[in-house]
Amino acid sequence: MKLHYRAAGIGKIVLLIHGWLGTSHTWRHVAPRLVDAGFRVIAPDMRGYGDSDKPATGYDGLTLVEDLRQLLAQTNSAGPVHVVG
Repeated sequence: MKLHYRAAGIGKIVLLIHGWLGTSHTWRHVAPRLVDAGFRVIAPDMRGYGDSDKPATGYDGLTLVEDLRQLLAQTNSAGPVHVVG
């Protein structure tokens, strides 16, 4: 499962999760402001959206959370994470 994501900045982590029919592009105006404020921003295209893979299954809440957990682990995003959706 490949998740496309955008990341920028350094500091405390903010995970930006788009809504239904959105993509990471949804956050194009918010992300730069957070980076300027000293945060590290990670904004994925959730499973089935944008440039991420579109598998036939796995759209339940637990699987989506696991996708995000794996993304944070693979981007070395340890510590507290602020989640915005």
